[in-house]
Amino acid sequence: MSVRLRARGSMRAFDVGIEVMRDGRRVDTAIGEAAVQCAATEGPDALPLSPGPGASPLAGRRPAARDGIAGGPATLFGLAPGQRAKTMRRFEPGDLDEYAELCADANPLVVDPSAARRAGLPARIVPGPLLAGMFSDLLGTRLPGRGTGWMKQSLRFLWPAHPGQALQAMVEIVRVRPDKQLVNLRSTVRDISGALLVDGESLVLVRNLARARG
Repeated sequence: MSVRLRARGSMRAFDVGIEVMRDGRRVDTAIGEAAVQCAATEGPDALPLSPGPGASPLAGRRPAARDGIAGGPATLFGLAPGQRAKTMRRFEPGDLDEYAELCADANPLVVDPSAARRAGLPARIVPGPLLAGMFSDLLGTRLPGRGTGWMKQSLRFLWPAHPGQALQAMVEIVRVRPDKQLVNLRSTVRDISGALLVDGESLVLVRNLARARG
């Protein structure tokens, strides 16, 4: 008996037609969505042609890791999902004044305490770019570290941060893509109680890490 597969579509999920041949005649066909794993049938890496008693017909060697999804977490320059880096910071009123002057940001909620109070806020708000700057420091000096190229950043500002407030920024690796030398990290800012103020994701290029470490 022999089995022939005909596949079409993407590499992740595709339609596969299965032809079962016995004595040169087709005896059964099936169509469905499947992921196909190729295994050696000869040599030291060969898998058994038939499962043992009680074994699943899909049992066998685990597939190699791909983008940290199958076969365990992928690593790149020692980087792996779950690694974290944190920093604490307080922004003072003078920091907001310097930012507003440097960037010509005339947002009254940033520069005018009375305008902030009229809006129902206890104090001026720390502008988003200053909060995002905490991620720049973490990514470029801690995780992944020097040589990191910060390519993309998404941010959601859930609650305002205020001058004098203790803030903790954290980046955590959620995906490593060795084939493209890219790393995705969740990026968050929380207050001292643990309330989430900012939530986002960073995409960084790490191909220059080895050069920076050398």
